[in-house]
Amino acid sequence: MIGRAGRAHLRVMGHPSSGSLARWVTLRAAGRQPRFGTLVDGRVVATPLGELARQRWLNLPLEHPGFGFERLVLFPDRLEALVRGPRRLGRPDPLRGVIAHFKAMVTRDAGQEGRVWEPGYQAVEVAAGGGELVRGK
Repeated sequence: MIGRAGRAHLRVMGHPSSGSLARWVTLRAAGRQPRFGTLVDGRVVATPLGELARQRWLNLPLEHPGFGFERLVLFPDRLEALVRGPRRLGRPDPLRGVIAHFKAMVTRDAGQEGRVWEPGYQAVEVAAGGGELVRGK
C-alpha cells in the first residue's frame, strides 16, 4: 500500500492492524551532516548535540508514558531507535507528535539556530513474535 508522500507501508502478516505497534524509527540530521557523532577507531563518539539528543530520548518515557523507547543507536548523521506504542486506525499517527516534540526539545535545549533535523522521520514496522514483514499493496 502506498501512503502519504508515496511511502510504502509495511504490514506484519498474521498480526492485527490495530493495538500496539513496534517500529524502527530513523531521524536524520539536517543536510545529513555528521552532527550527532564522529567516528573514532570504528566507534561513534557523541558530539554535545548527540549526547543531548541521547539524554532527551532517555527522558521520553516520562513525557509519553504510552510509548516504549528502546534500543537507541547513535550514528554521526542520524538516530535510530525501536519505539513501541499505540496504533490508531483512521486517526493521526500518535508517534508523529512524539517525534515532533522530541525534535523541538533537542533543538531548543541545544540553542541551535537554523535546522537541526531533516523534516519528518522514517518508520518501519517490526515483526513481533516471529511475524513476517511484507509490503502492503
